[in-house]
Amino acid sequence: TEFNKGAGISIGISKLYGKNDRNVSVEINNHVDKFSGIGFKTSCYPKRKIGKEEIKGFIQLNNPTWMGNYKVPIQTALFQKDLLLKISNPTISDSKGRSLSESSMRKILASKGHINPHANYTINYK
Repeated sequence: TEFNKGAGISIGISKLYGKNDRNVSVEINNHVDKFSGIGFKTSCYPKRKIGKEEIKGFIQLNNPTWMGNYKVPIQTALFQKDLLLKISNPTISDSKGRSLSESSMRKILASKGHINPHANYTINYK
């Protein structure tokens, strides 16, 4: 994906709320986004529940590369404790294609506006 005003990939889980529990399994391999506002975006808001239904499962991003995103490389609003975001071997590059160090990526991904602090997530670096 490239040059999207919004997100390169956007997954909205909240629309799955209904009467029954739902299981989600999404795996994205080797996604490369160049110069979109946001490389990857996902959300799950329990306020859209009808009753006590739950959304469980995972979203797995393997080897994503987010390059030159002018807003943020990743943005989440995940508030469902049994929905796990798993990121393996991410690469974040600046607008000139220079890859950031692991410590720089950790700082970016943990900052406000990227992965929300209530999200259940893991990140494994190379």
